[in-house]
Amino acid sequence: MSPRIPIRPRLLPLWLFAAAALLAGCGDKIAIPEADAPFSVNAYYEYGVSPDSNVAAIAEAGNQLYVLGDDGTLSIRFLNFALATDTVVTGLTGATALCTNDDETLIFVWLSQDTLVSVYNASDLSHLGDMEVSGVRSVVGMVTNNRGISVPEEDPLPDTFLYLGDADSLVVHRFAFHSATLSLEPKGILCRADGSSTRFVHQPAGMLKDRNGMMLVCDADPARNWVIRFDPSPALTDTATGDEAIDPWRGLSILYADSTCSPPAQADYTLGDAPICGQTDWVGAPSAEEGEFDAPCAVDQDGDGVIYVLDRGNDRVQMFGPAGDYIMQFGDVEKMPDPNGIAVVDWRISGSEINYGAYVFVVSAETGRIHRFISYDQFLDLNEGQPPEI
Repeated sequence: MSPRIPIRPRLLPLWLFAAAALLAGCGDKIAIPEADAPFSVNAYYEYGVSPDSNVAAIAEAGNQLYVLGDDGTLSIRFLNFALATDTVVTGLTGATALCTNDDETLIFVWLSQDTLVSVYNASDLSHLGDMEVSGVRSVVGMVTNNRGISVPEEDPLPDTFLYLGDADSLVVHRFAFHSATLSLEPKGILCRADGSSTRFVHQPAGMLKDRNGMMLVCDADPARNWVIRFDPSPALTDTATGDEAIDPWRGLSILYADSTCSPPAQADYTLGDAPICGQTDWVGAPSAEEGEFDAPCAVDQDGDGVIYVLDRGNDRVQMFGPAGDYIMQFGDVEKMPDPNGIAVVDWRISGSEINYGAYVFVVSAETGRIHRFISYDQFLDLNEGQPPEI
């Protein structure tokens, strides 16, 4: 286990007070004790479960949830799970993943049976068209990222890149998306599996574009259990040799923060346990320790840059600062059994004040439902007076 993970003090257990607030009604102010520290395993509370029991994946945009059902449906939901529009898309055979584009105006859905990416208007789910892709077998994660679109010097430039995490081919594919022609053009890969450094992802899972435009990619390989940070810009001037140079379009793994090692250790490029300075006998394995993982499968962030990693094998969410420093964890097998999807929602209080990460939504593969959690700060604000409907 890496010694670089600090342990923070914990709050008093407060879940009983949260439960009392829900039972008493949203309008009643509940007295709760002062926190001993800003973070804790008790800093998030259960705050409702979706009535649907067929949820396959979720995405968040504009304080709304985009919900993909395993029955082939796509819908927009308010944060209380109610339908936000009468339009519900049906007939999406083999839909396994979805994401928004960079400005959250479009929804992309992967259809495995037809190996297509279907595109919808994010406001009303009107169908804009389908795009064929090549060389993709199965998609467990997808994300758009416009970083590096000028590198190929195309005319016209693509709107963004669409990345597809292929669990069967063990590759994260990159496609250039052109909205004018509604087309996807292969543009190499972000990473592949057949290498040992942090430039390789052995078992791709969830992905995220962080607030600096970098890519975080979950590697659920039992011998790694990492979240690796990449600069996704196609590395056309990369000077690597040997196996490293097989595909010069690949992205480059980059540090979360300044390294104390020279050269930097693998731990400096990852979240999770990894070799540190001068370590040669490191052996990876699933771990339940703070800051380490057992099959990280999804990742999201709040507006303050805090990273939320869904730690599937441990039935929990772990939080890290933008520089990769461990903050806290929450959840267990009772609250989020076999989690496989996550969406984080900020909440504007008034003016410019924001409760970052006010709500965390987690999809449970076991229950097929979305489990909603509320932050300690948001819970306090809702109980200072008549809270808003959520």
